[in-house]
Amino acid sequence: MRRTNAYKSIGIFILVVIALSLSFYPIYWVIQLSMKSHVEAFKFPPSWIFKPSFSNYQRLFAGTAFPKRLLNSLIVATLSTLFALAVGTPAAYVFSRKKFKHKNLLLLLVLTSRMIPPVVFIVPYFMVYINIGLIDTRLGLILIYVTFSLGLVVWSMWTFFDEIPTELDEAAEVDGASILQTIWKVILPVAIAGLASTGILCFIMAWNDFIFALVLTRTNAVTAPVEITKAMAYEAEDIGLMTSGSLAISFPALLFAIIVRKYLRKGVLGGAVKE
Repeated sequence: MRRTNAYKSIGIFILVVIALSLSFYPIYWVIQLSMKSHVEAFKFPPSWIFKPSFSNYQRLFAGTAFPKRLLNSLIVATLSTLFALAVGTPAAYVFSRKKFKHKNLLLLLVLTSRMIPPVVFIVPYFMVYINIGLIDTRLGLILIYVTFSLGLVVWSMWTFFDEIPTELDEAAEVDGASILQTIWKVILPVAIAGLASTGILCFIMAWNDFIFALVLTRTNAVTAPVEITKAMAYEAEDIGLMTSGSLAISFPALLFAIIVRKYLRKGVLGGAVKE
């Protein structure tokens, strides 16, 4: 029996190692390409042992407009996430706690906004933005990302709020707290895990967006994903700039997830039992 369990453990360990290897291999491939010269990158068969160089990163940050585009992405993704959470969280609380006519219909309409592919709205947004002067502006991108994030915020936070006992609201009401005070001081500390995970999803969605940023920007508000495409040309792709730029784009989203990771481990009711 012990030998059988040992074989099972070894088999599971091998499967986990294989799965991790397959998962991390693309990341390793991009990292090593970003540290190769143009000749080394296209060498066949690929060289596994080479002298790493950070010249691609130096060209990316010193020889292109990538730092400015990265700042645009950071501003747009951060502000759109904050605005979406600020508007969608109170709305989710109302859907969770209040009973009113056509509540289910309104929730369905909110969900519908997430079901329609964003590409459907590109032409209408473009025509409207041309008329009101929001083409190639950060504000224009922020408004779009907030619009598409609201449905996610409402549905995600609504499910978290439904798991929180209503006794907390009643206790806050007895103490004379308003609805906003109840949400801010009582409910949100309990639902911080849901708020963090929802914020991460909204941030990543705005951070990685390509199609809206490509169509609705020109020079001033261009974001990092769009800037990377300039490394592609009909003659030859600058694989060094593309891979180093891809890693540079991935880092802020990864850093944001690491910062809030402790909240993701908390239970929904973790803050309700604090002494």
